[in-house]
Amino acid sequence: MFRLERPAPEHLEQFHEHGFVSFPGVLTDAGRLGLTGEIFATPAVQEFLRAPAAARAGGPRPHRLSLVPWLDLGVWGERLFDAPFVSALLGAVIGARWHFCHAQLRVSLRGARGLGYHHDNLPVVLAERDRWYVQMLYYPEGFTRGDASLRVVPGSHKIREWREEHQPYGPTLREGSLPLLDELYAGQVGRPLRAQELELPPGSLVVLDGRTLHAVSPKPSHSPQAMRTVVISCSRNRGASPQYTGDPRGVARAG
Repeated sequence: MFRLERPAPEHLEQFHEHGFVSFPGVLTDAGRLGLTGEIFATPAVQEFLRAPAAARAGGPRPHRLSLVPWLDLGVWGERLFDAPFVSALLGAVIGARWHFCHAQLRVSLRGARGLGYHHDNLPVVLAERDRWYVQMLYYPEGFTRGDASLRVVPGSHKIREWREEHQPYGPTLREGSLPLLDELYAGQVGRPLRAQELELPPGSLVVLDGRTLHAVSPKPSHSPQAMRTVVISCSRNRGASPQYTGDPRGVARAG
């Protein structure tokens, strides 16, 4: 499934310093194709792709499908939770006691709008927001800059005290103006808050500290890539409250 058995020390150093680390092309060809097959076998995805363009264009997020949690994983998707590389990475970051929280699936077609700057560390129990929440974002097709690409804000995971207007968790998608966030919080983290837009080949992985601010670029109507999918596997400290409920495999996937 993975071309690596464990992360290198420099990978972990980047993760802790910048709040994210990328692994370009880390999925094997078999793993990437197997995961893609399971995505397209998901009934909700099939229904979404069959729908008329006018129907997909409606709603708050046109031409975008979000499944949270994603429960239709097969044998390839299951390996994203217990492969040696995943266990080694989560063990090095969280420690020996961690558990799988939930999986998500996103499908973006041409014309999908972008997402503003935000973070996803939203525990059910607010007091646990400083415990680990690690997101592993798998991109079977990869992406180029400006085409449903991921933009991250290095160092933003170190923000610990949100101003009153951003309480209790931080900015929402509508509030995620990076210049304003830089003005308000750069002093707290000791560095300017600047976006880094990624570009990754097929079969890549980005690991995010759940507190890291990030955004997604729109998918242009003229994009040469018809669709961009991402599977997100999320894990927390074992015993911590979940982000979402409804996935009974959380305990089974405990480290």
